[in-house]
Formats: sequence, structure tokens, C-alpha cells
Amino acid sequence: EQSARLEAEKEEEEAARQAEMLAAETQRITELEAAREAEELASKQADEDAMSELQDRLDREGARSGDVQISLMWDNYNDLDLHVVCPSGERIHGGNKLSERGGELDVDANVRPETKKPVENVVWPGVSAPPGSYQVYVHHYKKHRKRRTKDPTSFQIIVNNVGDYREYHGDLTHGDSIKLVCQFDVPERDEQASHAQRS
Repeated sequence: EQSARLEAEKEEEEAARQAEMLAAETQRITELEAAREAEELASKQADEDAMSELQDRLDREGARSGDVQISLMWDNYNDLDLHVVCPSGERIHGGNKLSERGGELDVDANVRPETKKPVENVVWPGVSAPPGSYQVYVHHYKKHRKRRTKDPTSFQIIVNNVGDYREYHGDLTHGDSIKLVCQFDVPERDEQASHAQRS
């Protein structure tokens, strides 16, 4: 009788432990899902202030525009570099400004510490961007000593993917590894046409 009671208590304890673990796991999944939704919402639409500031900087530099365009902004004299890996695997950056498929880094800022409101821009003029998957990276190339420029350096990326504008934020300190900021897929031409008609 005593051993049966002990066995029943052990089973109850195990059932309670299992229920606790399940509740903790459910809570964790809920938290992760909420964090993911918040992140998606934050990167959803680029806000008007960011778009206006970006346009001012692009206009100042005489940057080109296209239906696929990736722009990087930050607010100090450091030299951040925008890298875009194309669907072909080719990488556009300061050392390879023009891709074989027409993408171009047409603004490369703060090679020398020239402005506290820099911008870099990778663009496929008109509707020339090849369909497929793109990856966008930022590299903190050089910490300029001008006017005690400090790190970490916060930055914004704004992606125009055939009229769908997304904004991303991050920061880097000189010496950090190159950072993958976002990935996106450019649709096939016929999909782009139907997308344009819907919007």
C-alpha cells in the first residue's frame, strides 16, 4: 500500500514537471513569435522622415534611382561600406562598383571624412534588376579620427524592391565582422507587372 502511494506521488510529480515544461515552452514560443512580429512591423514601411532625409542626401550626391535600389545612411564621419550580393553571387561594393548585370554602387561616401550625413547607394537603373534573391551587408571599413567621431555607428538601410520600401536599423563598431542586414527577393518581370497594376 505504501509503495503504491509512493508510486502515485512520483507519477503526480512527473506529470506536474511535464506540465511546467510544456507551459514554459509554450510561453517561449509565444515570446519568440511576438518578437518576430514586432521586428517585421518595424521593418515594414520606411517612415516618411527617413525617406525624406534619404532623398535629400541622394539628391545632394546626384544618385541615380531604379525599381530596385538599396541605400545606406549614417550620421558621422566614419567610413561604412554597403555590400550587395546579387542573385548571380556577384558582390557589389567599393572594390567592384559595377556588376555584370547592371547594378552599380553610384555613391561611395566618406572614403575621406567629408560629411557627417553620408549616404551610399546601389541601384539598377530603370527596370533592369535581375530577379532572384539579394543579400545586403554593411561593413565598418574605417574609423576616422575627425572631430572625435565615436563608435558604435548607428545606420539605416532603406530598400526599394519594385515599389515596396523597407527600412532596417543596426549599428557597428570598427573591427566588427561585416553584418548581414537583410535579404529580399526581386520578382520575375511578369510578376512585377501584375504587382504594379495592383498598387
